[in-house]
Amino acid sequence: MAGKPGCCGAPLGNKNALGNNGGRPHTDLSKIATQMIDWVKNEDSINLNGFCGKYFYNPKMILHWSKHNLEFCDVYETVKAILADRREKLLCQNKLHQKAYAIHCSVYDQFQRDEKLAILEFEAKLKSNEQQSFKQDDIERLEAILFQMRNRQEACKEAKRTYKDNQDRQDTRSIDDNMNNSEETS
Repeated sequence: MAGKPGCCGAPLGNKNALGNNGGRPHTDLSKIATQMIDWVKNEDSINLNGFCGKYFYNPKMILHWSKHNLEFCDVYETVKAILADRREKLLCQNKLHQKAYAIHCSVYDQFQRDEKLAILEFEAKLKSNEQQSFKQDDIERLEAILFQMRNRQEACKEAKRTYKDNQDRQDTRSIDDNMNNSEETS
């Protein structure tokens, strides 16, 4: 019967699936957290990619676990704080390039990240307020332009009426003049 699916989707006779109730085996996050703590104690550890590479962990999974497991998140954030301190010291000793530090500073340094977020939120509020005031200014300008257009349309209509009236008067005069000239000639 080997190869036929069982009740949980695992093939019958699969000795690796015994006792696991089907599905993937669960990851031991406490083991990974311990590995991370041991790894960060090494002074050569300066970024989490080094940890992921050493232990063959997908960085996306590390981020996922840090978002969904409180105990792992605590270790993860503490390790990042240690790395932030270490990276800043290396920068001061000219052992870490300034650009390498600057690019990843907000990743490791929670204080920098919070400051940066606060500045971005403040700038977003300013921009929003500017856009709202610009919107009001734009509305006022649009209303002024529409007012001018209405006045010009009225002036054009009045000019057309005046022109038509003048044309009618001239036509009437020329008819009268023609009639007068024809009476005189007769």
